[in-house]
Amino acid sequence: AVAKGAMSQAAADELVGRITATTDYDAIKGADLVVEAVFEDRALKADVTRRAEAQIGPDAVFASNTSTLPI
Repeated sequence: AVAKGAMSQAAADELVGRITATTDYDAIKGADLVVEAVFEDRALKADVTRRAEAQIGPDAVFASNTSTLPI
């Protein structure tokens, strides 16, 4: 977007600064959006989902990055 002139570098930096990658479930408390991106293992995804949903609020969006497992 910056290269095409659709967004300033400062705006892009600010936007990227809002993204946090973490494996710490306590760090997602208060997040509006959580995207899990673990291996395509049903048991692992179920565990991550359960643990993440225990930390986020009822209005938060929990998204899964899965391509082969039905959820």
